[in-house]
Amino acid sequence: MRHQKIIEAVESSNFVSFTDLRDILEGVSDSTIKRDLRAMAAKGQVKLVRGGAVKCNAGNTASFDVPIDTKFMTYAEEKKRIL
Repeated sequence: MRHQKIIEAVESSNFVSFTDLRDILEGVSDSTIKRDLRAMAAKGQVKLVRGGAVKCNAGNTASFDVPIDTKFMTYAEEKKRIL
């Protein structure tokens, strides 16, 4: 039942925050939510990200992953100054 609620939350917006899961799964402890998320990630049902979980596609990667080329170009000038 909990896993189904988590899947429904992720499916509706492609991302669900840990805080949102606390609200959705009323009365469930934080450790149980984390345990459920880890178990679901191991099965490829969700992918864990900082602050929550995202929807997985058939290749078991987050469906809103940013292409690597885009990541390199994001804040390119700032990155050059750091180096």
